[in-house]
Amino acid sequence: MNSPEAVLLVGLALVIYAVYRGVSALGRGKAASARYLKMQTICAVHGAAPGPVDMPGVFNLAGVGFLFGLSNQFTNAADFSSRQEKRTLFFTLVTARFPGIDMPLVTVTRKGLPGTPMWGPGRIEVESIEFTKRFTVTAYDRRLAFMILDLPMIQWILDCAEVNFAMLGNGLVAYAYRGDQGGPLFKPGEPRPVTGDGSELELLYKFVDGFGEKIPAVLRAEFAASAQ
Repeated sequence: MNSPEAVLLVGLALVIYAVYRGVSALGRGKAASARYLKMQTICAVHGAAPGPVDMPGVFNLAGVGFLFGLSNQFTNAADFSSRQEKRTLFFTLVTARFPGIDMPLVTVTRKGLPGTPMWGPGRIEVESIEFTKRFTVTAYDRRLAFMILDLPMIQWILDCAEVNFAMLGNGLVAYAYRGDQGGPLFKPGEPRPVTGDGSELELLYKFVDGFGEKIPAVLRAEFAASAQ
């Protein structure tokens, strides 16, 4: 076992393994770099610069049990990850503020989305059967949920079907699931991840812009922020 030939074979195997690890790391590094550059280009078009993302606080609520790490941060966009059992889940988010509004928390998530926290004390079903099949709605104020999910908003969410969102106060966080490590690409019943090359930002920005345009006037009046 300790013959020169065996030692040589072991040494050769270690060298091959080290080269493999180095090439794999280089490939991952190039992919990550290409993703960041694509994100930077898309974010710049939408007024975002590299720097800490403006998080409205939706993901920092006590007790939601949704621990995550931010990376590739821009002023209104970022990547984040979450742990679920042995899986690491990857998401992309875009944030926005709508001054003049002060809403209780409302969330809309795709059915089966892995790692989804249970915000809000109650689930709410809207009249759209198609919407209810594909999304879960939670809200602290049922009246608010029905107010914001009018027909134009429901159709907009269906049109941007891979987007999830949460809104609290005047802050919106829209996010999309990119996949995982440590588990299957997706389990039965889970939504298929979006393409994770950075282009999902275009969908998220599109959703956020349309969301702002479709906030009902009655909601803006009913949940207007108090004058300081």
